[in-house]
Amino acid sequence: VAKANNQGIKLALNDGCSQVLIINNDTEFEEFLIEKMLAIQRKNNCSLVVPRIMFFDTPEIIWYAGGKFIKSKGFLPEHIGNHQKYDKDLNIVNQVDYAPTCCLLVKKEVFEDVGFMDEKYFVYFDDTDFMYRILKQNKHKLFYFSDIVFYHKVGSLTRSFTDPKSDIRYRGNFFIKYNVRNHIYFLKKIGTLYTYLFILFLFFKNNVRFLFSPAFPKNYKTWYLINKSYFQGIFM
Repeated sequence: VAKANNQGIKLALNDGCSQVLIINNDTEFEEFLIEKMLAIQRKNNCSLVVPRIMFFDTPEIIWYAGGKFIKSKGFLPEHIGNHQKYDKDLNIVNQVDYAPTCCLLVKKEVFEDVGFMDEKYFVYFDDTDFMYRILKQNKHKLFYFSDIVFYHKVGSLTRSFTDPKSDIRYRGNFFIKYNVRNHIYFLKKIGTLYTYLFILFLFFKNNVRFLFSPAFPKNYKTWYLINKSYFQGIFM
């Protein structure tokens, strides 16, 4: 994903484009999406714009309504309003710290200043890393707006969940591998004493989650995948 995004972004910039819209193919949206995003960008003099994003399967429920990084969770990004019902009477435009790249309008100057996606991630955390670098540089503003119709088929591309003959939705092996591995690599890149201590903490946290979280099948194969991915992240 990171490499493919970079290929598209570089082609657009080489063609003289002043803007790049990074967008997933598992999304559906209204015809005025780009027009609205450009209007928000002009009005707020910002470099990046992200829309409100709803779950495709439950279109009244929010997937993303702004975002921020949570230091106490190892700088994981948090989606504001996630799994809450949207109040249609609210029309919000505000500055936020984080946005997923399933729909993100970006001025070319952002790539010139902070670079492209880190292709070591392959998938997951590539957008987290990119947005964190933008935030830390503190040169470009990101604005969120809610007056939009936009739906995301969450997890459909990577099969984040499996349902092996039961009503329990387990995290898929693909998700486990890259999510565990890439979180460690992301923390290594931040490179502070806090993040190195958090990496150590995650070894114990991941194993406790395996034992007690209903999201993980209780078998040796899953336990081995979690810990193998952890050490892969350390040596990336």
